[in-house]
Amino acid sequence: MVARSRMPDESSRFTDLSFDEVVSDPMAQIEHVYRRAGIELTGEARVAMATWRSRNAEEKLPKHRYSAEQFGLTNDQIRSEFADYTARFIPEERA
Repeated sequence: MVARSRMPDESSRFTDLSFDEVVSDPMAQIEHVYRRAGIELTGEARVAMATWRSRNAEEKLPKHRYSAEQFGLTNDQIRSEFADYTARFIPEERA
């Protein structure tokens, strides 16, 4: 985050996506990324992505459950290490 903030053209070099928005409307986020990259999102690509999504729907895949403790961490450690990131990208009500 520190190195990124030192870049004078940071806003044109990075495209940030909200996890919640990716989950709730993935095609809108894909369209956003393609626009930012100056790449045409073709109908063929849209169909391929929609097909992949239907074959890999969340309810068809096993659930993954992880905890900080599994990795020798605590939630407080994680919050401390990622405080700058959280302050910049995560709305206060979710932090």
